Amino acid sequence: MAPVMIVLSTLILITECPHMLYRQLRTGENVTPLWVNKFRTIVNDAESESSRLAEKDDPHVTRFGNTMRKFRLCELSQFWDVLISEMSFIGPRPERPDFIEAISEENPYYNLRHIVNSRLTGWAQIMYGYGSSSDDAVTKLQYDLLYIKNQS
Repeated sequence: MAPVMIVLSTLILITECPHMLYRQLRTGENVTPLWVNKFRTIVNDAESESSRLAEKDDPHVTRFGNTMRKFRLCELSQFWDVLISEMSFIGPRPERPDFIEAISEENPYYNLRHIVNSRLTGWAQIMYGYGSSSDDAVTKLQYDLLYIKNQS
């Protein structure tokens, strides 16, 4: 895994910007704050005004960032979070606090996904991919809750 991460870091440095990694505040188990490490896929000031959901043709995504997102390579840096037990491998992904607040207003069941430790990837990502609307969030929530109900 380390060689892949070194190659990704080098490509980001060469093609995009000097800041290959960044930390982003997410919400973890029991709705506690969780900082996750991510490879940079967007331009430096893309979220200077407010948080943004990932969109399919987002103009803030860098050229190499599109490839990284397509194959979910931007999440590989979170293996460190798994190694230090901040996250686990499979289950609901941690979301950003402002998104959780907005989605929870529309769907009071949304916080149920936080009864387990945050995960690197989940059934919702495998089956649905990126979502950018409240309807997408409901669909992904259904996958997350199905996974939580049936996890071993």
